[in-house]
Amino acid sequence: MPPYRRAWEHGICVGRAYELLRADVQEHLAQVCAAVPFKACRFHGLFHDDMQVVIRHTDGSLRFQWGHVGKVFDAMLRLGLKPFVELNPMPRALASGEQTFFYWRKNVTPPKDYAEWSLLVENFARWAIARYGSEEVRSWRFEVWNEANLDAFWTGGWEGYLKLFDASREGLHRVDPSLHVGGPASAEGGWLPDFVEARLEADFISTHVYPMNEFASVRHRSESPYHPGTYVRERLRRLSRQGSS
Repeated sequence: MPPYRRAWEHGICVGRAYELLRADVQEHLAQVCAAVPFKACRFHGLFHDDMQVVIRHTDGSLRFQWGHVGKVFDAMLRLGLKPFVELNPMPRALASGEQTFFYWRKNVTPPKDYAEWSLLVENFARWAIARYGSEEVRSWRFEVWNEANLDAFWTGGWEGYLKLFDASREGLHRVDPSLHVGGPASAEGGWLPDFVEARLEADFISTHVYPMNEFASVRHRSESPYHPGTYVRERLRRLSRQGSS
């Protein structure tokens, strides 16, 4: 694994999309970016119902709308931040169930129809390119879901995630085969070997390891099995060898 090079400048995470509609949150983000030259921004909740991205009519047809999303992305791009797009959660109009997580109730169930999910992603990509141009959107990263290896975040399991990833990639690539799609966006290195072995034609591989977890089960650094500064790298290596267990 190559050494990290100023990794803290590569990206920042900011809550959820709806919060980025707030002027005070945008002002705070601007202050942070003035101090640290972040390159990209990731956030939850892009397709949450509070963003009003999809409506199902009484005849069963779907209508997509991107007004709130445009306000969020406009603000990010004004700050020089590239969207690191997390494709989730499941809009109520498409969801197969009612299970949610967090106080803002993000739906974590698979779609009733994966073709409809693919259509949502396709429509989003078409809107983004129409608004920002192909060259700009090709510089973004599209990450399928968030920590789907945790039951709290996804009820469809590994097989359901495979279907979700394929549907997402197909939706994006119907618009532009050059768009960058990846995953599994897992927690603590989960699913990495499975993801590689599945040969999903991903453009990048992602996972999340949290430095504070080094001290989740020890009281003092002297009790940690990791040398100072090596926790993330070594934990990722160890967990990625464990597969999807």
